[in-house]
Amino acid sequence: MKKGTITPVKAKRWKAHAAVRNEALHAQWDKIELRDVGDLIRGTREIIEDL
Repeated sequence: MKKGTITPVKAKRWKAHAAVRNEALHAQWDKIELRDVGDLIRGTREIIEDL
């Protein structure tokens, strides 16, 4: 796959990461699990590597 290509699956994952980030920004701690934070960090690294 060409570098910089965003598949529908990647787009859905990235939207999910954005939702976690938004919950953190609004201090909705009860909606965030530690696993979500790890996924967000890995996802952010993936985005940087793909673009």
